[in-house]
Amino acid sequence: MQWIELFRDGIIWVANLLPPVVWAAAIALGGVMLSNRSNTSRLIKQLQHEARENFKDRIHAVRKEIYTAAAAEMTGAMSYLGSIPSLNPAEKNIADGMIPFSKEAAKLQVVAETETALAMNNLVALYTSTFLEFLRLAEPAHSAKADIAMANEFYQNQIAESQRAYAEIQRRRETGSSDATSEEAIWDSHKRAVDLSQKYGADRAAAWNRFNAAYLNYVQALIPKMPNLQAKQHALLVMMRRDLALDSDTDAMLENISEQWDSVRSELENLLAYLKNQSSDEESRNAAPLKKNDNS
Repeated sequence: MQWIELFRDGIIWVANLLPPVVWAAAIALGGVMLSNRSNTSRLIKQLQHEARENFKDRIHAVRKEIYTAAAAEMTGAMSYLGSIPSLNPAEKNIADGMIPFSKEAAKLQVVAETETALAMNNLVALYTSTFLEFLRLAEPAHSAKADIAMANEFYQNQIAESQRAYAEIQRRRETGSSDATSEEAIWDSHKRAVDLSQKYGADRAAAWNRFNAAYLNYVQALIPKMPNLQAKQHALLVMMRRDLALDSDTDAMLENISEQWDSVRSELENLLAYLKNQSSDEESRNAAPLKKNDNS
């Protein structure tokens, strides 16, 4: 154990040789090193915290933009379902109307929380199946729209022809160049055009009646589907608000939605009843025998 005592005595002897100022400098240096080490540790933690907060802010900003667009397109998709019968398949691909909603739904599923993304996926599936179902139900209305367009074109052509023939008769009479044979032929053309315009006008009216009846049937089939769509859509809105750290009183929102839907449904049913009565009155008038008028 003598060597340990000798080593200790040697350190004490060396320490006694060093002036106090050196020891003070050494102590100060050690304190600075410990302080820098502590500051570095705090700075790293602060930077990590700020990075996490900045990331949260960026995610929140992206979600806010995508969520608001998705909410708008959800409402648009529901309105679009009601407009399908009035569209013309010959002029546009009817499925294109669902593309904006599908695009925003895909964006949302990338940035949303898992539960919210799954809810949107389920809503997209429900909208897709509903769209395909009601696209078939809209076919009678689309067929009637095509008949309306065709009958209207023929009607307009015959109206133009009757006006042309009548103008020619008037011109001949005013210039004194009319003769019985040619005037009779022009009158025949005029009468034939008038008869055809009346026929195509009646065809157009009948096609409109078919369209109105088909539209009523379509809306009657759509109304029972709306509550389920509304419930899933607004449940998703609650999740979206939660992801954005917004207050969401789920029970109050759903109760308000239910009250609004009951009011809207009541008014829709009243409107449908009114339109049915109007359609029945129109059919009765069309079924009544027409008096024959001799315009020749």
